[in-house]
Amino acid sequence: MTEMITKDINTGDMNTNSIQMTLARRDFELKLNVTLPTTGIVAISGPSGSGKTSVLRCLAGLETEASADICFNGKVWQQGSRCLVKAAQRPLGYVFQEGGLLPHLTVLGNLQFANKRALKRGLTPHPDPSAWLEHINIAHLAERYSHDLSGGERQRVAIARALLNQPPILLLDEPLASLDYEKRHEVMSLLETLRREFKGLIFYVSHEATELGRLADHVIAIEQGEQKFSGLISQLIASGQPLGRDYMSVIEGQVTGRDGRWQLTRVQAGKTLMWVPGLSVPLGQSLRLLIDARDVTLTLTEPEHCSTQNVMSARIETIRELGQGQVLVVMQLPDCGEQSLLSVITAESVHRLGLQPQKPVYAMVKAIAISRR
Repeated sequence: MTEMITKDINTGDMNTNSIQMTLARRDFELKLNVTLPTTGIVAISGPSGSGKTSVLRCLAGLETEASADICFNGKVWQQGSRCLVKAAQRPLGYVFQEGGLLPHLTVLGNLQFANKRALKRGLTPHPDPSAWLEHINIAHLAERYSHDLSGGERQRVAIARALLNQPPILLLDEPLASLDYEKRHEVMSLLETLRREFKGLIFYVSHEATELGRLADHVIAIEQGEQKFSGLISQLIASGQPLGRDYMSVIEGQVTGRDGRWQLTRVQAGKTLMWVPGLSVPLGQSLRLLIDARDVTLTLTEPEHCSTQNVMSARIETIRELGQGQVLVVMQLPDCGEQSLLSVITAESVHRLGLQPQKPVYAMVKAIAISRR
């Protein structure tokens, strides 16, 4: 898939990406003011009804009542209420929750339609759109119509169709929301490939911590239209804010070995080795490990003779009460390249252990508690 993406995507002149918008909704006013990276995945998170989809619609030029200053790739799209680049001319691909395939066309027909649109925009169309179906493992569905596809298949076709338009910007509106567990995993794998190989900017709407943790580089958190955070996902975690609806840590590492007897995979994060069961990731590949803060146990002394396989030395940064006797402990991991780790424990445990900022501790995480889905 790497060659397909790097060959087809016209990234243009990536200079300035910024959004400043105001949009009145029935229950609140959406306000956003962010400066964005030039590549990677920008996740827009927040509770249902907080304005996430409205942000995408503003970017796409579909919210005619929005007052916005939008600048991408060094070109101004909108100034206040003046729309300088109409919706049809904005160089982006939009994938809706249900895929939005054209029902009167087959799978291949949908891809050919995208190829024609690229040609109208003055771009070089792909010589063989059907080749994309091979790369997303659904070549056998080329002559089917959308009503004969599963939800996961529709989403994969919709993403391939959007990429054939060769956009430097891709908008994904909760593409996994309507999928079951297995189909979510299939599409997630495709999205992780996009994260590594797409040369433009992807906006990804979701409130699910697992999706955000595995995919996001930059996070915009909004609630009732109000911007709560905008920055790198590592900065979000270090600040002790929730990832979507959960307190979750994201540890970046590389697969360095396997224990075939016990079906464990070794992941190296800085100087720290971690063991994870059931991973089917190639050796040498970088990946993210997700750790729920409730699965992290703290101790003052290095444990011996216990079943927990992952023990990391840590330094407490902040301690914050969450209510109902629960406390959030934010730590840094010196041996993991100063990555952050969160733990939710009881207030009684904090008192009994005498925990306070700058205190060294050991963080324990069971191998089976580390998530990749």
